[in-house]
Amino acid sequence: MTRAALVLAVVLALARGAAADPVTVRFSTTLPLFAPVAKDVLIPWFKEVESDSGGTIAFQQFWGGQLVANQPREWDALMNHVFDIGALVPAFYLQALPDSSIFALPGVVRSAEEAAVGGWKMNDANLLRGMDKLYVIATFSNDPGGLHFARPIASLAAVKGLKIRVSGPAEAQIVEALGAAPVGMNVSDMAEALSRGVYDGSLNGWSANHLFRVTPVLKAHFDLSLGVRQFVFGMNRQAYDALPEAAKAALAKHSGLALSLRMAHAMEQDGERERAEAKDKGMIVGLSAADETRLNGVYKPLIDTWIAAQPEGAKKFAFLDATLADYRKGH
Repeated sequence: MTRAALVLAVVLALARGAAADPVTVRFSTTLPLFAPVAKDVLIPWFKEVESDSGGTIAFQQFWGGQLVANQPREWDALMNHVFDIGALVPAFYLQALPDSSIFALPGVVRSAEEAAVGGWKMNDANLLRGMDKLYVIATFSNDPGGLHFARPIASLAAVKGLKIRVSGPAEAQIVEALGAAPVGMNVSDMAEALSRGVYDGSLNGWSANHLFRVTPVLKAHFDLSLGVRQFVFGMNRQAYDALPEAAKAALAKHSGLALSLRMAHAMEQDGERERAEAKDKGMIVGLSAADETRLNGVYKPLIDTWIAAQPEGAKKFAFLDATLADYRKGH
């Protein structure tokens, strides 16, 4: 009887463990649910991780700023456990993730895919400060940023004196170097502010025009490689550490460079559609030889300033430059 009772107790304990509720992990982002990176990559990713975790993890999803609407507040909200996992934009909290601004340097990164490779490999080499606060699942970005205006613009010289929305200090420096006035503003407010004339244009990737419904307001574009806004898809490290081992294993299986590239490709393709539409409508302003020369004179000082200002800036820039050169050999 004693042995039978012991066996029964073990069976009941195993049954209770198997029937335990999964750990609920709250996901938050300002990205809209209709974004290709959401519907084509992230939503399937959540299902895959839940399935492979053996029922030990479940994601509660908040899209379009439902939980935290103000992007600059996302980092503090994540660190204070308002949510556990997010698609974050380090440009809004450079004190926490200062080295991510390298991807916003003009003329360095040519595509979202390049930024994904550079971001993942720099993080893997521990060259991005602040990432240790996260379990990094993927790094990705929008497509390279251009200048987009709610008024017709004839030339790059006409940008001088205009007010242009930016998402961080690195973008502000580019705008200032072009003789315009940078204005910090939440991307979700961009369409209304442009339509009301609060500012004249915006520095952002083409994909953002679609994701935040700005396209109908725009009248002119400069298709320039003015850096990217890096995203980090990551989880609060303390929340990650508290997960069951099966959930951690599922996350590890579905994290890394391959996921980073899938996310970047979705953003790039979205931007390509916007770029093609603007080209068909004759809205892309051509650059003169003088404009090209001027831009070259703008880019290098900004890169040199970044290298000088960051701890081990030369080492980090050289690592990214070599990583991108190696990636370009096969693409």
